[in-house]
Amino acid sequence: MSSASLATILPADELFRLQVFAPLVDRPIAVRRGREWVTLKLVEAKASGGRGAGEKFALLFAGGLEQPLQQGTHDFEHPALGVFELFITPVITTSRDSLMYEAVINRETGV
Repeated sequence: MSSASLATILPADELFRLQVFAPLVDRPIAVRRGREWVTLKLVEAKASGGRGAGEKFALLFAGGLEQPLQQGTHDFEHPALGVFELFITPVITTSRDSLMYEAVINRETGV
C-alpha cells in the first residue's frame, strides 16, 4: 500500500452503511497488521436488530491462520472505499482453515 492510497474516498457518514458493504461480500480487503498489510475476505454483511433509530449491521471477515489479528481498531483499505478504521473482534468458529473477525456497526442516523 502506498501513502498516496491513504486518502479516504468516502466520508464516514456515507461509508458505514450496509448498502456500501453488502456488494463487497466474497471480496478481499486489505488490513494493516503492524508494518504490513494482510488480506481478509468479507464473508457476510447483514442487518442486525436493535432498538432505536439508526443503522445496525454486522460484518464478518475471514483471514488466514498464519496472520492473526488482535481485537482492536485496524486500518482497512479497499479500492472502492479508500482507507478507514474499523474495530474488529476475533470470533469463535468451527473452521480449521481460517480465523474469523466481526465488526458491529451501530450508526446514528438522526431519524
